[in-house]
Amino acid sequence: MTGDRADDRIDDRASDRASDRAGDRAGDRAGDRIAIGERIAGGAGHVAEVAARIPGHKHSCVPLIAGALLAGQAVRLHNVPRIADTRLLAGMLAAGGARVTFSDRMLEIDARDYALDAPCPQRSAQIHGALYLLPAVLGKLGRVQLGATGGCSIGAGTGARPVEHMVAVLRRFGAELGDPGDGRGLCGTWPERHGATLDLMEFSDDPHQLTGPLVSGATKTALLAAMAVPGTSTLRHLYPKPDVLELVDFMRRAGLAVDGSTERFEITPGRPPAAIIEKTVVSDLSEVMTAIAAGVCFGVPVRLEVEVPELVWSGLAPERRVLAEMGVGVARAGRVIEVAPPDRLRGVDIEVTSTGIYSDHQPLFCLMLLGADRPSRIRERVWKHRFGYARELAKLGARVEISADELQIYPSRLAAPQAPLIARDLRAAAVLCLAAALVPGDTCVEGAGHLERGYEDFLGWLRGLGVPITPAGSAPRESA
Repeated sequence: MTGDRADDRIDDRASDRASDRAGDRAGDRAGDRIAIGERIAGGAGHVAEVAARIPGHKHSCVPLIAGALLAGQAVRLHNVPRIADTRLLAGMLAAGGARVTFSDRMLEIDARDYALDAPCPQRSAQIHGALYLLPAVLGKLGRVQLGATGGCSIGAGTGARPVEHMVAVLRRFGAELGDPGDGRGLCGTWPERHGATLDLMEFSDDPHQLTGPLVSGATKTALLAAMAVPGTSTLRHLYPKPDVLELVDFMRRAGLAVDGSTERFEITPGRPPAAIIEKTVVSDLSEVMTAIAAGVCFGVPVRLEVEVPELVWSGLAPERRVLAEMGVGVARAGRVIEVAPPDRLRGVDIEVTSTGIYSDHQPLFCLMLLGADRPSRIRERVWKHRFGYARELAKLGARVEISADELQIYPSRLAAPQAPLIARDLRAAAVLCLAAALVPGDTCVEGAGHLERGYEDFLGWLRGLGVPITPAGSAPRESA
């Protein structure tokens, strides 16, 4: 799902423009209110397969960019997606004195001169990933003032994402931070740095299984903190996903000794390398799953080219097992992943945990399972109330039932809705756009601006698959 290829040279004078441009694109380039027509499935413009070169994993890039503040050497990251999160974070580092260049999908950061303890609150409010500047800036400067952060509203209650777990982790390493709810924002110092022994099961919702909304953030915060302290840190039961494994690999490249596995890591400081730190970011697993969902729903083959293919393959092992149960065949040859649409899609039961399929992927599975041969069920044990998209799919005729942390899905024939579909987060926007392309007429989707935070050019990619798209309320569209 490729985007534009213009180069950005970000320095301390241009960082405001670069970061503001990233924020603008989140609303403008994707378009917040769009009309999606039914996909052209034959004749001129027919696309025979879903094909894409998949850029880097958003959830890997964010902590890697934060980690560049602590690396002690210049960093060059390859395969970085050109999305709002990476542009805004790059601009925030440049505004603090780092030398930053973002060219095509290569991001270079030399943060040795970074000196700003209060990253721009207007920028941090646009993305959730700015939270990882909390341990990074604190580790770099010994002090931090971080305003509210944004991102998808998938938490409990109002949808706000938790931050208390990150504060708790940093306190274990000797940092002193105010309470997140005391009205002062996230402010703190790090007067006495020391290693820590930490079991990430402390942040699990289940005493017998690693799961829940705090596990990923607590793990990444602990790893970043371990980069900034003297002495050895011991971490047990880490979140075992590719985004954490990528951060561990980066730490090793930055000179730290990291021994063990996600069951138990021992981390000891080392000397930064003499040369620039280079790393290729694993391709985005959620983009891979989005393309697979499109292929299944549109009934066409999928062919994807990925970077760090072994990690993509192992990282998607839980998803591949579920797809196999559904009758969807997934194969890999080197850097290429291919998927053949099934003749019949089987219904399945899915449980989302921090060691199973990504929570980001359950909306995509829901969309596919609407075409299954029998009812299916999804139990969400990470972001337990992440079913708002299902209420919007019901406007299209999807037969779904939400009960606490479970979603029951019945085979459904989708039809044109009588009201706009409203996307309240990134993956909901992707799912609702794909669903809208399956029904006749124009379907209005509101909240499409969320797409810019996770896809380089989702709407351009969708147009390339034969889906007509225009701003809602505009003049009659041209065919895709």
